[in-house]
Amino acid sequence: MRLFLLPLMLWAAAVEGAAPREPEVEVGVGAVVLVTPDYRGSSEYGWRVLPIPYVSYRTDRVQITRQGVRARLLSLDRTSLTVSGATSLPGSGDNRLRSLRTPTARPMTAIDPTFEFGPAIDYRLYEASDGMARTLVRVPLRAVVSVDDFHFHGRGLTLSPHVLHSFWQVHDGWELSQHLSAGPLFASEDYHDYYYGVARRYAIPGVRPEYRTRAGYSGFRATTSSGIHFGDWRVGVFASFDWLRGAVFEDSPLIERDHSMTAGAYVSYRFYRSVAQRPVGDETQ
Repeated sequence: MRLFLLPLMLWAAAVEGAAPREPEVEVGVGAVVLVTPDYRGSSEYGWRVLPIPYVSYRTDRVQITRQGVRARLLSLDRTSLTVSGATSLPGSGDNRLRSLRTPTARPMTAIDPTFEFGPAIDYRLYEASDGMARTLVRVPLRAVVSVDDFHFHGRGLTLSPHVLHSFWQVHDGWELSQHLSAGPLFASEDYHDYYYGVARRYAIPGVRPEYRTRAGYSGFRATTSSGIHFGDWRVGVFASFDWLRGAVFEDSPLIERDHSMTAGAYVSYRFYRSVAQRPVGDETQ
């Protein structure tokens, strides 16, 4: 489950009077403070502080950045085909509802970190003449794999069509960025079952009964992030909102709320950047 993906944070730079640009190569270090639910629909939240060293590399076709890996395979006027990846954090190992045990029922296994990879179609609805604002429709389809002690397990597919709007501003050398996105989520039965299914060996009648999910609608998500870039420093805040009402797993015994929110802040320092620059791509995942 995307407790909140670090790829949400687009630390973009801008050049006054021109399209925003970033160094072709940069190296830096940062830290992120997050408050996240144990999983979407959980009533239990936790704080995390994550150090993030990073190396970014950008070309016209490939972007390896703090937001993950994106490769542009095909570009036709307003439409492009890319492949990209993302990751999510592990769930809490002591979630109250999942960790319950009885003489006949085992506690549920922890939610492992996941990796996602797959193609996406982007359609550019709008771009300002100076390149300082753009709006995309993005349709990513991704395969999901969880990782447990270097063992990989397939967890199905996700489809998350959304509208993404980004804009940049410069004021007296302070470079500002804002990114907004919203859209529905869909996933396969395997994916939903990983988070919301309850196998017989974990079932507790009246509390956590046996439950099987199905493929289909997975809720609606809106995200926002804002950043300020001054010199080699970047700071920003971000938030993600999920509405689960109407999701195919809404009646799972593991669902305690029909909404979830993740929020956080970050700071980073870039200690190396190349002279060569590239236009900022549509890096938000």
